[in-house]
Amino acid sequence: MTASGSVEVLNLPASILDAMKDWAQNAFPEEACGLLGGKDRQVVLHLPVENAEHSRVHFRMEPRQQLESLQRLDAEKLDLVAIWHSHPMGPDEPSASDVAEFFYPGVRVIILSMQGETWQARAFSIEMGQVDALPIKIYPF
Repeated sequence: MTASGSVEVLNLPASILDAMKDWAQNAFPEEACGLLGGKDRQVVLHLPVENAEHSRVHFRMEPRQQLESLQRLDAEKLDLVAIWHSHPMGPDEPSASDVAEFFYPGVRVIILSMQGETWQARAFSIEMGQVDALPIKIYPF
């Protein structure tokens, strides 16, 4: 919830969600990851980053690509709105290690998980170990 008591919504263009799904599918069966930039929970930029661990159950962003992506957000005067990664083998929510390793106050998390043969996206807030699900509004872009 926001300070006014309304439910926080993460706004995500369908084209960016499609790009995230493509990145996840190309990395399958490994976890994929990336950064999402924008303003006020409105995503406008997807920056895919290589998973340096090449693992099916964990990700660590390739440091140089992560730094370059953060510099691009800064250059374009965009905020880091969310960090996303895939869970090719499930679950559709942050794992214990996701929660323990997340140190980005105010930044949201999107998990892509395989449901049948399609990728599904769920958004979360992780603040001081507390995980809360957030709605995602997908819109044409």
